[in-house]
Amino acid sequence: MTVKMDEKKGAVGAEGAPREFGNRLAPKAEPKAVVSAKELEELNRKLCKAAHDASHSGDISEVGRLLKAGADVNARVGGSGKTALMEAVFIGGSKSAEAVEFLIAKGADVNARDGQGATALMMASFWGHPEAVKILLKAGADVNAKDNSGETALMAASSHGDRRIVDLLFANGADVNTMSFESSLILAMGRNGIAENRELITFLAAHEIGMEFDERCGPSTSIKVGKTALIAASWSGHEEVVDRLLDRADVNVTSSDGFTALMAAAMRGNTSIVNALVSAGADAHARFHGVTALDFARASNTIEKILKRAEQR
Repeated sequence: MTVKMDEKKGAVGAEGAPREFGNRLAPKAEPKAVVSAKELEELNRKLCKAAHDASHSGDISEVGRLLKAGADVNARVGGSGKTALMEAVFIGGSKSAEAVEFLIAKGADVNARDGQGATALMMASFWGHPEAVKILLKAGADVNAKDNSGETALMAASSHGDRRIVDLLFANGADVNTMSFESSLILAMGRNGIAENRELITFLAAHEIGMEFDERCGPSTSIKVGKTALIAASWSGHEEVVDRLLDRADVNVTSSDGFTALMAAAMRGNTSIVNALVSAGADAHARFHGVTALDFARASNTIEKILKRAEQR
């Protein structure tokens, strides 16, 4: 389309219609009031709070007022670096969806990132909000964007266990075999289960897989691995999501050290997921630091060990 400029209307099409960007009209820019840097900082802070509140109430009037007063719709606020759009996806539901749509119409960047590199789509996927996911994808959110850990929206949805969101992401081209950077899969021992889990801690330490101390849970095992959506779902115990991912995923994709989805499921003791993975062709002989899925299953079978000790009393 030939584009011409109209001094009064700005960019217009050949027939004088408003110029289209993709399949939607370019958002109208809000007239901005002239404010000081300090005033702008305060307006932006209030905007993020108003967006969060709107996701509860559905009332976007305060969001609109702050934008007219000069707030920046794409400002990253506070130590987390979240934008108003990210705050709007937090709660989910129809009211949250209205706030998300409103902010996008006002020019919110759907691919903006917070301090951890996460996008609004990743957040909506993790918290299990399909309405927001639909809106963000329609507005052009990058379905395969990675955060600072290399994790994607599909990994977030798989960890949360929402089949609806997994389907939405698949329909929009999500890469099921993407591998994150190495990060911790933490199996918390729990303060009441420390003694019963000594075997697992000893086993992992002996194989140099690593141990950490989680202040919330006490002693924990921390396995540094890269994750796929399938590994995340297997670790989190979401059988329905695992079944859906297996329609497309390579069941034997491994981290750089050889960690697999089968090892994750075996370590968590999830029989149904182990069966599903084995039926899909998971390699039971694969090794991670010399350890197989069977080794993980044996080491983590603490219930059997407790009962055996009880029999010996």
